[in-house]
Order: sequence, then C-alpha cells, then structure tokens
Amino acid sequence: MRCGNSLVQPSSSNFYFSTGTDEHGKKIHDAANATGVSPENHCDVYSNRFMNLSKKFGIKYTGFTRTTSPKHIEAVNHFWTLLDGRGHIFKRSYEGWYSLVDECFYNDYEVVGHTTNDGKQIKVCLKRTFVNFLLKFLIAIETKTVVTKISEENYAFDLSQFYEQIRHWANQPDFTLEKAATLVNAYLVNDLGNLLQRSINPRLNPLKQYPIRTDINELLTHFDDETSKATAKQLIEKLETLPEIATEHYDNQNIHRVLDLLVELVQLANLFFQQCEPWKIINSQIKLDSVLFITYETVRLTAIYLQPATPDFADKLLSILGIPHAERTIEAARFLNPRTDSGTVGMEKNEAVFPRIALNK
Repeated sequence: MRCGNSLVQPSSSNFYFSTGTDEHGKKIHDAANATGVSPENHCDVYSNRFMNLSKKFGIKYTGFTRTTSPKHIEAVNHFWTLLDGRGHIFKRSYEGWYSLVDECFYNDYEVVGHTTNDGKQIKVCLKRTFVNFLLKFLIAIETKTVVTKISEENYAFDLSQFYEQIRHWANQPDFTLEKAATLVNAYLVNDLGNLLQRSINPRLNPLKQYPIRTDINELLTHFDDETSKATAKQLIEKLETLPEIATEHYDNQNIHRVLDLLVELVQLANLFFQQCEPWKIINSQIKLDSVLFITYETVRLTAIYLQPATPDFADKLLSILGIPHAERTIEAARFLNPRTDSGTVGMEKNEAVFPRIALNK
C-alpha cells in the first residue's frame, strides 16, 4: 500500500494482495452435476469469470489463488499440521439445522417451520432458485433457504482465544456486482471523471495549462461572492488536511475510510465548480484560472490517494493533468505543491476519462 513516500499498487516488493476462488463442497458438486460437467470444469469456468471481473474493474492483485491448486493444498496441509501441533484443532460432535445454500448451521430459534396443509404455496430459495413448494419443510428465518437437521462429528478450531485479534473483521459489508458497478459509475465516472472532463474543456482552458498558485490568501481574493468563497475555503481546508488523515488510514489498512474521504472531497469540488460557473467568467482570466487550479488540485490529490485502490484510473487522471511520475508520491500530495512548470493538461477528443461499467444481465 505504501512504500517509502509512494502510494503504490500491489506488488511483491512491498506487500501481497491475494484473491481467488473457493472451489470445494457439496454445492460445487451439485452445481456441476446440474450442468452436466465435471466439478473441475465447473470451477474453471467460474474462476475465469472472477479473473476477468478483476480486469474489468481495474483491480490488480499479486496472486490469484484457487483452492484446488497444488500450491494451496500444500499450504493448507502445512497450516493444519502447525495448528494441530499447537493444540488449536479438536474433534467434536455437532447437531444443527444446516443450509446447503448458505453453507452454515442455524440454531433452533433461527429456523421456522412451514406447512402447506392450508393449500398456500411458500416461495423459498433452493440452490439459488426460487421455487414454489407444497410440502412441509423448515427454512432459515433470515435467508429463507431450506434447512435439514444434520448430526456430524467434525474438526473444529478454537477461535475464543483469538477473539480480540479478529473482532474487527467480523462485520464485513455485503458485496454485489451491481453495488460495485453503481459505486464506480456514481463516484468515479460521474463525480470525478466528469469533473475533470468539464474542467479541461478547451473553451475554459484553450492553452491546456495547469495554472500555478502559491498563496492561499491571495487565491481566495479572486472570489468576490461569499458563497463560492466559503466553499473554496472549505475545500482548501480539506485538501490541506487530506495527506495526514489519508496516510494514517492507509498505514492502518483502513482503505474504505480513505475512499470515503475522497468521495466527500470530490462531491464538494463539484459543488464548488458549479457555484463558480466558470463558463460565465471566461473573460476574467485570473478568477477562471483560480477555479481551475483548485479543481485540478482536488483531482490531483484525489488521484494520488486513489493509486492503491484503482491504479489504472488514477494513472489516467494524473496523466491527463500532466503530472510526472516522480510527482505522484505522498511527498508531492500537498495542496500548493510547487511545480517546476505549469504542465500540459488534456486528452483525446470524444474520449471518456473512465468508461461506465455495464453489467450483462
């Protein structure tokens, strides 16, 4: 995430970002049988889909691990032996209501019985397909999936002694492709991408220059209405405090908090840009350049801190702004960071800064 003064994408030289596919269990076996292919072929298809999904969203990883790979099997055997030797694994008998779809057990109070003696049909999820049943069955209250009573003797891992270390991982946000696509389209494409695209419009910046400003107080004097000046001041304050806050979050692996900061920052920048109406002040070059400077600085700092999360998109933003690679570091991520020249901003005509994500239904 952070290597020296640089915010970098995953690589083996600084940290290891691993993702992959979990390829085991009765659910995999049943799904393969339903489509008439072997479990291995079934897993190959879905594993490739996830790899292609990462490329589509510009996600770069150090390693893509499949649980059926020889390397993973070797690693599991190693850690099992290690944990067993330390007394962390034990055998026990267990009985509970098991959902094949959810791959988990439920307690008695988490399931409810349904009967269709009254002739009513109950719609439940079975193998990810909603089916109408006219039978007596039990379902999990939360997920509405069918459960069956299972008794088994199996191995267990004692998590109680590691509670404090893993507590903060317990509540992970739900992830869906639709949600991810919505976030990308709303924040990257609409808010950030469109902000940059509007601000580099040749009508506003025909010379394709990155304006230079060196004094905040002087910069604020270029705004004569109180509304835009107040927003400019608020935006500048956030830009000044961004490096310290964002760097601390990255050091603590709180990536989502950095992204929340950047979303808030870009939304405020869009408000500022709209309030200033730069297309109406083309004849006032000093004020126009000040609007463009604050806008470009917002995009520049945002892009620098986006590098670990969306390296391809961040690289494109910084390249459009004409930011040299040597000036894409944490050290350079400061508002009013001195530049040797005004640089050249711009991109090819009719090119979107970031294409919208369209999911095939």
